[in-house]
Amino acid sequence: MLDPWRSTPGGVLDVKRVDFAGDKRPRFKTVTFATWTVDRIHDRGFVLVYVDTFGSERFDYYAMARSNGKQMVARLYRDRKKKRDLAISYLKAWRRSQRSVSVRLPLSKLRIPDSRTFYRWYVMTLFTGPSCKKVCFDTAPNGDPITQPVPGATPTPAPTVSPS
Repeated sequence: MLDPWRSTPGGVLDVKRVDFAGDKRPRFKTVTFATWTVDRIHDRGFVLVYVDTFGSERFDYYAMARSNGKQMVARLYRDRKKKRDLAISYLKAWRRSQRSVSVRLPLSKLRIPDSRTFYRWYVMTLFTGPSCKKVCFDTAPNGDPITQPVPGATPTPAPTVSPS
């Protein structure tokens, strides 16, 4: 018998691709292999967009999209190292298909140092269900995070040394 919680090639929220669009208010559209409903993933599935703006190994912010049982909702958090994560803002989340969820992330809500000309991001999905007794997760991209230029930032040229 086919397990309705499982899909090919993996779990319910396994990521097929992430579409990125926009500059100051980028949209992250996570497309999965399987179809799913907001009811099906309510309290079981989450889509997170991690963003690094400070340039360290640690990612500083994350947007979390989840189902409230009726629709997808999203929120932006500051991932603090030694304190509880700080909720910053509600975000717009929506679905255009049975295989996707999109989140809009206004960069104005993030602290980006003036010296930074780019930020990095990646997406992670989490799901629990009959075929995922613990937590099944997937990330995109599978390798290094994506590097995105900060809109309006211009690189500072290295000073030239004149011979004496």
